[in-house]
Amino acid sequence: MIKLIKRETHSHGQFLDIDLISQNSKLKDVSAVLKCIVATAVLIMVMVENNILFSAITAMTMAFITIKIGGVSASTYIKLMLMPITFIVLGTVAIAISISKTKVGVINLPLFSYFICVTKNGLLEALRVSVKALGMVSSLYMLSLSTPMYEIIEVLKKCRLPKVVIELMFLIYRYIFILLKMQAQMHVSAESRLGYSGIRQSFFSFTHIGANLLAVSFKKAGDYFDAMVSRGYDGELIFLEEESKITLRQSIYVIAFLAFMAVIMVIIKLKGLGM
Repeated sequence: MIKLIKRETHSHGQFLDIDLISQNSKLKDVSAVLKCIVATAVLIMVMVENNILFSAITAMTMAFITIKIGGVSASTYIKLMLMPITFIVLGTVAIAISISKTKVGVINLPLFSYFICVTKNGLLEALRVSVKALGMVSSLYMLSLSTPMYEIIEVLKKCRLPKVVIELMFLIYRYIFILLKMQAQMHVSAESRLGYSGIRQSFFSFTHIGANLLAVSFKKAGDYFDAMVSRGYDGELIFLEEESKITLRQSIYVIAFLAFMAVIMVIIKLKGLGM
């Protein structure tokens, strides 16, 4: 068996290492179980309520917890949020627009014999979906930016999640950072050779980096598997577990926070606020 010991993390190339941020978080000493409960409960609230105002309040609240209480810098948090925000915006564009033979929207762009229409209901639904997704992402970021991966794995094991799922999740998570590190090195190498000095050169560098990354990833997978076997891997990963005590003070804070969020949700629902 192979024992994966907790170690100091570091930044890979030019991208942010989430493990490093979580290791340095001021919320690191808070029980991982409680943080998972908070993230899951808030996630469910946002899904059930499906309200723009509540989702926005959730996003701001979780961002406040992550930045002000957790100690993550605002610039780092914004950088990490850029990628999910990009996917959210691209994903909700299809909701906002529709194609019609007549002008049925507040914005109508002609396209041959049709119109690309942006309707009021479409915009409202796109806004609802995007803000809802943002609230859910901020909840997950609160967890991932304050809880090291090995602690999350420990919680999942307590939840009786199948071992194969946990191991696959861990290996995929780690391999993402390995690929990002290789991509960063290839990018620097191409940039030093003026590989991005023009559109043609940039396209050439992009395609070749993609092809090389695919080839190198297979080689790295074999190398890392050999390294695991040489350290006694026999088909099961064993993670170092640290006893995480749930204190009364932490429990009170969690209960109070969830009660606060529940009260806000009820008030918004009863008053008919938001959309």
